[in-house]
Amino acid sequence: MTLVMSTPGAYVDALKEEQVKWPVRYDDILNYYEEKWSFWSGYYTSRPTFKKMIKDASNIFHSQAKLYARKMLDQSTNDKDFQEYLDASLALGDQLSVNQHHDAISGTASQYVTFDYEFKLQTAQDRSQIPFKKIVAESLEQIGLKTE
Repeated sequence: MTLVMSTPGAYVDALKEEQVKWPVRYDDILNYYEEKWSFWSGYYTSRPTFKKMIKDASNIFHSQAKLYARKMLDQSTNDKDFQEYLDASLALGDQLSVNQHHDAISGTASQYVTFDYEFKLQTAQDRSQIPFKKIVAESLEQIGLKTE
């Protein structure tokens, strides 16, 4: 056996010289099925509202992270507020991570599992909004705008 450092083009040329015959498939490998009449399909089209929810939560997470980081660097931030920002950020970040699982983001999870993903993501997002709104209100007051 001889090992040679190669390129994809050289590899394909070597295969052509060997006159390898590749099998041709005429059946469809998608849609994958587990059992009769139980197909896995719609990876790109299923659960569009949930996919939008994940995308929106991700945008919120990154926006909040910038404000939280700024507030955490502020020397006047007390330990209680610091912990609140950190907990809120971690809660939403954790749920976003869970929702990147291949069955969550692709939409192939069972309906009750998707409901659970949605509930936990919304709960984390709601929790993260509490300190975020407080920071935004403080920032607006600093420039002379009142909030309700």
